[in-house]
Amino acid sequence: MLVPLLVLGVLLAIVYRTDTNAVDAATGRGRLDTVVVEQAVVPKTLRATLISAGQRAATLRTAPGTAGIVTAVSIETGSILRSGSPVFELDGRSVLAAATERPFHRPIGPGASGPDVEMLGRLLARLGLIDEVAVGSRAEWELVVGIDHLWRRLSGEPGPNYVFEPSWLVWIPRDDVVVTELALEVGMPAPAMFGSVVGAHSEGRVVLDDGSELPRDRWGEYRVQRVDGVAVRGSAPLLEKVVADPGRFLGASMSGGAVGVGSTSGAEPSGAGRDEAASGGGQRSFQVVLSVPEDVEGAVVPLTALLGISGRQCVVVVNGSTHEIRDVVVLGESNGRPVVDGVASGSRIIAAPDPRAFRCPG
Repeated sequence: MLVPLLVLGVLLAIVYRTDTNAVDAATGRGRLDTVVVEQAVVPKTLRATLISAGQRAATLRTAPGTAGIVTAVSIETGSILRSGSPVFELDGRSVLAAATERPFHRPIGPGASGPDVEMLGRLLARLGLIDEVAVGSRAEWELVVGIDHLWRRLSGEPGPNYVFEPSWLVWIPRDDVVVTELALEVGMPAPAMFGSVVGAHSEGRVVLDDGSELPRDRWGEYRVQRVDGVAVRGSAPLLEKVVADPGRFLGASMSGGAVGVGSTSGAEPSGAGRDEAASGGGQRSFQVVLSVPEDVEGAVVPLTALLGISGRQCVVVVNGSTHEIRDVVVLGESNGRPVVDGVASGSRIIAAPDPRAFRCPG
């Protein structure tokens, strides 16, 4: 009697193990919990890689001996500066940014000679005030006339003024630098130092998940929500403000501090005392989440429900006793959960499918 019972027990064990293995084979070892998806309307987001060139930081400072009262401010944090960009007004006279090999250190008038005279000539030629053939190491008549034209542009006065003064300009290390800190207000005396910049903005690139590059002239349309998975605190900054120095925004978010977007604090900029310093070394890449001013509607799903890799993802939809693997496109997020296109409202999906049992097509 014992032998038949033992045989029956062995057979039941085999059936039970086979059935269990069959379930594991069909569903994997992920949770079999399912959720019913709901619709949500959220801002559209895109994922991208921000490739930032090695940056250099420089302090914004006025030339020695600059005097007067600031009567207007033409820049803000995030502004892009190049030669000829208005920076501020001093007693009603414009002060321009100038990207030259080094700052000017003396007045330059008729008959002056030296490397700085040639440097001034190249600047005036870039500003369209003289012809390039007039550039030389001695201040000849053509260059002197260019100085007068520059004075008239800055002051709005008829002139003539044939002597260039370094106080007319603010030195920047190169064109297309981005203002990262600013301490400049109307009514204050001309400051010795008033901010800092990083460059070069023009060398940054933004590559979307599909491999296409986001054109630079569209950077002003996007805002940055996350940098390397860390949410940017405060109001999401424009992409064009982040691209020059994304590490700064990442650092501020991780430290819990606010990034100085639009700040005009009177505190001394952190770059004070540096003419120019390395800030970031070589090329670096950052993963960013961008939002655009466009609302989209999609299904809210758990992050664990997504299978695949960014740009090619899917979920497992349960229909009674069967399941279907369905491709989805991530449109945005709602309270930290992905919002996707490709799943209808009311669909039931597996909350955490096992990637060994389920794989996205293709």
